Amino acid sequence: MQFYDVGMRSLAGFERSDVARHFDLCESEQISSLTGKELERASLGDSEMFRRRALCGVRETRALSDLLSPSYFIQAQIFPYNYQDVIVRGNATRINALFLREYFRQRHSIPELPMPRAFEGGYTDIFFTGVARNVWHCDIASLYPSVMLQFECFPATDQLQIFQHLLTDLRTFRLEAKAQMRAEKDPARQHHLQALQNTFKILLNSFYGYLGFAQGHFADFDAAARVTQIGRDLLKEMIEWLNAHGAQVIEVDTDGIYF
Repeated sequence: MQFYDVGMRSLAGFERSDVARHFDLCESEQISSLTGKELERASLGDSEMFRRRALCGVRETRALSDLLSPSYFIQAQIFPYNYQDVIVRGNATRINALFLREYFRQRHSIPELPMPRAFEGGYTDIFFTGVARNVWHCDIASLYPSVMLQFECFPATDQLQIFQHLLTDLRTFRLEAKAQMRAEKDPARQHHLQALQNTFKILLNSFYGYLGFAQGHFADFDAAARVTQIGRDLLKEMIEWLNAHGAQVIEVDTDGIYF
């Protein structure tokens, strides 16, 4: 649940009942939220209520698992980690493991760890404070992954070009999942696709983070700096265009522009 909320930031709490309510999986909110002393009293004096609460917990747990687990199951098929470990490993660590597996498979040498250095990050700014009305948002789909692919910002030491191929495939997979989510009518299936595309959104954005990952064998701080430089330039050009066409820009970050 916590990993899901890293990207969505929409959960009111992490208790099973909170998450089930968020995804509209509660059979009965009164039964689902029965905890603590109330649950203890039900176990002692109301066997039917306790039985319903137990079944409710099992069914909601199953429904949440069906909703949120598939993306990690897919990742366990991609990364050289088992299902348990793939959930808790950091994204940059998982990406590094992909590199190492393929380089070992092809019996290719591994470069030494790079020398870390600082570089300027993404462009964020606030141009307006107060109450804004009729606000529009210009979303930039997969900005950093798109910049890396378009301008070939790849690790210089990646002689097998694994970085480029992985980034291309994962970006395509994520955009397809996002398009299917928007077209899907079934709420349960829509929630599943939302969880799936959000997981891969975080993973995709981590390819940029990997370039500046000091423990990554194929990290490239020059390439990371170039990605953020191009991203900043693109956002500033968009802001200039909006201002020239009469829009008032409110805020900008790496996900898009509010105006």
